[in-house]
Amino acid sequence: MSRSIRDASRLTLSVMTAVVAAACGGGGGGGDSGLPPLPAAPRPDALAGNPDTTMSCVTEPVFPAAAQCSGASVLRTDNGVSIMRSGVQAYGVSTSDLAVPNANPGGATGMRIVDSIPNGTSLAEVRLGKSAPNGPVTRAFLLLDNLGVRWDGTNERPRIVEAFEPTRGITRLEANGSISIANPLPVPPNAFYDYNPANLTGTQANYANNRYFPTPGCTAPCAVETTGVSFTAGTTGDPDRSAASRNHGDGDIRAGNAGGLPTPATKGFRNITNFNYLHSSIAGWVAQETNLIDEWTPPGQPTEHTVNRRGVVAYGATTVNGAVPATGTAVYRGVAYGYYTPNGEAAGSDPVTFRAPATLEANFATGQVEIRVNSAVEDGTQVQVPIVFRINVGAGAAGSNVANYMTGPVADGGAGMSGGVGARFFGPAAEEIAGTFVLQNAGTKAAALGGFIAKR
Repeated sequence: MSRSIRDASRLTLSVMTAVVAAACGGGGGGGDSGLPPLPAAPRPDALAGNPDTTMSCVTEPVFPAAAQCSGASVLRTDNGVSIMRSGVQAYGVSTSDLAVPNANPGGATGMRIVDSIPNGTSLAEVRLGKSAPNGPVTRAFLLLDNLGVRWDGTNERPRIVEAFEPTRGITRLEANGSISIANPLPVPPNAFYDYNPANLTGTQANYANNRYFPTPGCTAPCAVETTGVSFTAGTTGDPDRSAASRNHGDGDIRAGNAGGLPTPATKGFRNITNFNYLHSSIAGWVAQETNLIDEWTPPGQPTEHTVNRRGVVAYGATTVNGAVPATGTAVYRGVAYGYYTPNGEAAGSDPVTFRAPATLEANFATGQVEIRVNSAVEDGTQVQVPIVFRINVGAGAAGSNVANYMTGPVADGGAGMSGGVGARFFGPAAEEIAGTFVLQNAGTKAAALGGFIAKR
């Protein structure tokens, strides 16, 4: 089993147990929890330029009518979490590939949280297709930019447009923003495969986002890159779960050579695991890519090696700012999950997945939202993970363009880690909350990257 599939499966299983814990009261009992009140948190400033912060998804030709999306660019970063049109996101990078010499160029481990994404760019954009608003997830698209991956040592690799599509062809981002998959691969030799070994030139985009398998005329068993999206409906209180993984050959020049096709995973893998209620989703993604590909890189550059990027995006049908309640209170219960490492920069210290119950209490009149995450355990082993925090975050003022947004710092997230949270209200009347958080200890290098999803 490939690591991508294992990661997706582990996250899917982790939430099933987490919801049971939440339903049993593991995350606290709302306003009668008996805990002392927390100091009020500052409310976020309005976004400059008055951007629209409600969901608007591109019409995808292969999507069913119901869709959720995060937005295509970052509007601002607060407390280490970036806000997008209809989502929030954060991410981390591997660290083993930074060692000199790199002890394992064929793999990447460790995790360091990245503090921010420049405004106007997007690291991760997620698009989700459902058969109906409350129906199964049938498709998931993941677009990744600015990963710090350079095939030739100079230029950022072309944008990743991952459709987890189990057919042969080219995946393309069209001028209108939609993603097309019904694009046939040229049969080599063809000018499309224009890599020139004499001067290491070529159109890198022609070697990115190509789906080479299954090969024409293949009879079982056939090599495959992905089996598409799997879906498991949630039980009472349990989010629906979907997952997809793909073993890719982006940047591999062999498709245009006499040597023929690369095998799946010659250049890495990608996976996405998504949990959703009716209006909101959280998606964890992992991308393993190849940096400084030998064929593209001039002599004298460092050796070709693997890098790893991962992130969490909370997104969906954000509540219209004017529809966020201005009075009353509400308690939301759900789950948190993500990645944790006790030493993100130690060789071999790869993140484990964790899960925890999450409880949120919103006071709409004061714009304060209390978030409680505790009782976190490592998936599989059930070993306790030191992620625990109880904080207040401030929601945007009523009538502002951030009324559906909340953010705040985390002074103590366990194990000496600190960081921040960003979250959004989702649904016609703020029926759901989903968010992302980052935690890191500058001394020990312990780090956590996670998200939570909860509903009334």
